[in-house]
Amino acid sequence: MESFYPADFEFLTQNRILQRPLLEARNYYERNRSEFERLLKKYGKLIHSGKTADVEVRRSSVHGCGLFAEKTLSKGDWIGQYTGEQRWALPFTKKTDYAWLVPAPTFPRLEINALKKGNALRFANHSFEPNATADHLFADGHWIIFFYAARTVERGEEIFIDYGETYWSSRQRELHIPRELFQNLKQKQTALSPGGECNKI
Repeated sequence: MESFYPADFEFLTQNRILQRPLLEARNYYERNRSEFERLLKKYGKLIHSGKTADVEVRRSSVHGCGLFAEKTLSKGDWIGQYTGEQRWALPFTKKTDYAWLVPAPTFPRLEINALKKGNALRFANHSFEPNATADHLFADGHWIIFFYAARTVERGEEIFIDYGETYWSSRQRELHIPRELFQNLKQKQTALSPGGECNKI
């Protein structure tokens, strides 16, 4: 069976904490406490279990390889925690193609980097019209990023996430694909992946 992961890739059900911020985003947490508590009440058991929805990685008809639903997901259904190594955020390079920046304004800023350690969610491609949502909360003493279905996702459908304007505003990011292709795909409101072929890490 074809493997889409690096040969030395390590699967993680929870984040591996390499670095913690020197200053936590306490004011940010207090301002958003009720929302974090709501999300934790809804998804907390799933976060602690380390489970993901029934998903698989295979060749994408859009670009490279992607994440696909093996069972139909309803709106709001859990997809999984984006796992990797929690570390101080690196400058935008190819080493951060599989990293999500933690939205909380910690110092230094944190990212969850799944370049060499993580789970299948690292293969979720970008779309300007995604069928899944990325969100975050604070639990067990650290920040967690997770995905849930933004609408019904049919069995066999590819799961897409909006990487956000910050991701695509970086000149280094855009260099990973031809600029003309990026602009064309953006105009068509379609999907693309920043990492080139799926074996490029």
